[in-house]
Amino acid sequence: MSDIRSSTIEEISEWYWRVYGAVQRASIEDWFELEMSIAQLKVFFMLGMDGPAKIGQVAEMLHISPPTASQLVERLVQAGYVERIEDATDRRYVEARLTAQGLEQMKRMQRGRRDHLSRLLSQLNADELGKLLEGMRALIRVSEINQMSDTKVDGDNLL
Repeated sequence: MSDIRSSTIEEISEWYWRVYGAVQRASIEDWFELEMSIAQLKVFFMLGMDGPAKIGQVAEMLHISPPTASQLVERLVQAGYVERIEDATDRRYVEARLTAQGLEQMKRMQRGRRDHLSRLLSQLNADELGKLLEGMRALIRVSEINQMSDTKVDGDNLL
């Protein structure tokens, strides 16, 4: 990779993280309102981004034991953000999902970040917006290609 290309990639990465930080700070009050441990936040965001999950899946994704995952989910249940749903055919399997309160909190946090990003974008001229959109589309395209190549396929089943 050429030095110019490497330095351009490095500069884009630095700018990305600066924008990301500014957008995240826009929802800082919502973060403080949650009063969750880091481990609980991980479970909360996992369920908010990926949807309902069995306790075993939570444990696997966070590299923790199933009993620890179960305790974290229970704390979120007590706070009203998550509910447990027992499997109708096998009570050993319990699924965790965000409650209406949990979904609303997740939406409020996303809305704050989106609103802040929209305010920033509205300050760009049409040419800048067009270039940014073109770059974002290209980045999403390669991201999706990489995501698909990272997924292993065994017959018709995704592993």
